[in-house]
Amino acid sequence: MLKVARYGPVTQIRGGRRLAGRILYQTAAYLVGDLLIDTGCAHTSSELCKLVRDRPLSGVAITHHHEDHVGGLEALQAERAVPAYAHPLALPRLLEPPRRLALYRRVVWGMPPPAQALPLPEELSAGPYRLRVIHTPGHAPDHVAFYEAREGWLFTGDLFISERVRYLRPNESVAAIAASLARLPASDDYTIFCGGGRVVEDGAEAVRRKVEYWRQLREQARALAAQGLSQREIATRLLGREGWLYLFTGGDVAKRHLVRSLLQWP
Repeated sequence: MLKVARYGPVTQIRGGRRLAGRILYQTAAYLVGDLLIDTGCAHTSSELCKLVRDRPLSGVAITHHHEDHVGGLEALQAERAVPAYAHPLALPRLLEPPRRLALYRRVVWGMPPPAQALPLPEELSAGPYRLRVIHTPGHAPDHVAFYEAREGWLFTGDLFISERVRYLRPNESVAAIAASLARLPASDDYTIFCGGGRVVEDGAEAVRRKVEYWRQLREQARALAAQGLSQREIATRLLGREGWLYLFTGGDVAKRHLVRSLLQWP
């Protein structure tokens, strides 16, 4: 199921697999000029192709290789024969996706078909717009963000998500994410277009609030660790007990992963 929203000249295509009348976990693609940023998951690939069929499309820009962002790429390329661009680290992952995914990822997003892409240049044209590519690892090694300086648009994929992130996957790094957030424009204000569908108008301030929230959590976590508490105990004390997300993902998405990474953050 896909829904379309407009934010000035930016078209947001948001949705995901629908079960029992609700979308399990939504992702968002963005049409900027004649460039599509990300393609959603495999479960919505046919809807995406239909939705952009009559729209000008010169290419696809990929924020990172995860299945909820590239699942529609192969179908779109088969129909439109448009080039795709991704970070060099993403190219082999796109061409040979993992043969196995965690059950919750297969259910929610589906297996991404193999797809081809070209290495991202430093800047992409999107009709009248120019998108600067910023390498932003942390959520994934191949993660990038796209910045349109004249319009003040920042397309962050899964780099930002929200100001108060309370969960991480075990292979995510607070230190790397914070370093990537520091690479974002510091002197300009901008609107953040998130890969999950959120649109944040005070983007620069929101980034600062996010980093400050994690810094405060880190200091609190260090104080509790000095008292001898385990990472699980620290997570419960600071963030509450693990909830449905922990159970649904089999522990892959967890508060304790965030605490571990916070304690490793210099």
